[in-house]
Amino acid sequence: MSFDRAVLAKAVRELAQKGIYIGTSSWKYPGWCGMLYESARYDYRGKFAMTRFERNCLEEYAAVFKTVSVDAAFYKFPERNFLETIMGQAPGDFQFSFKVTDTITIKKFPNLPKFGMRAGEINRDFLNADLFAEAFLKTCEPNRSKVGLLMFEFGRIYKADFSVAGFSQALDTFFQTRRYARLQFMDGYAFGERANGDAWECHQSESRCGAFSYDAGSKVR
Repeated sequence: MSFDRAVLAKAVRELAQKGIYIGTSSWKYPGWCGMLYESARYDYRGKFAMTRFERNCLEEYAAVFKTVSVDAAFYKFPERNFLETIMGQAPGDFQFSFKVTDTITIKKFPNLPKFGMRAGEINRDFLNADLFAEAFLKTCEPNRSKVGLLMFEFGRIYKADFSVAGFSQALDTFFQTRRYARLQFMDGYAFGERANGDAWECHQSESRCGAFSYDAGSKVR
């Protein structure tokens, strides 16, 4: 090991007790073997087994850090089995952060092959509060105690497609909807948002009790 994991784990644990969580974006990096991970734990018949590593390394990660960002949730709505698997590898005081699925945060689908027939089309589910509650929050609900932060990462949104005022209003409407039945799950979660690309640069923010603060359109090009 190139650093003392025990010393780092102690420092991270003490910060977490003060409400300051230190972690990384994802955890399945074989390049961390020899630093954060013990390679021998994932050997099979004398060779490093990637499948074993990806399946089990979170437990070793969580022995040092107290939070991690689950970027996989950005590409598809999380499934119950997936959440139960990863949360079962972390202690009770561990906090997972999730990127909200891009189906909720993309205003217009980029012209990329991965979007298929939707490429170049306006996303009808952009900031769809009902879909967010049903497909995302409802799945997280059984493990709410380990959900530390939900991050809304908004991709490139051009001024010609959506005004700053329109974006701000859409966010207000989305989070005000939580007062109604379908979004009751929002209460108690923490949220953060970030917009990037050539259109807007916004700061990341978070607040407890389902509140949401933002500075949409701090810079428009």
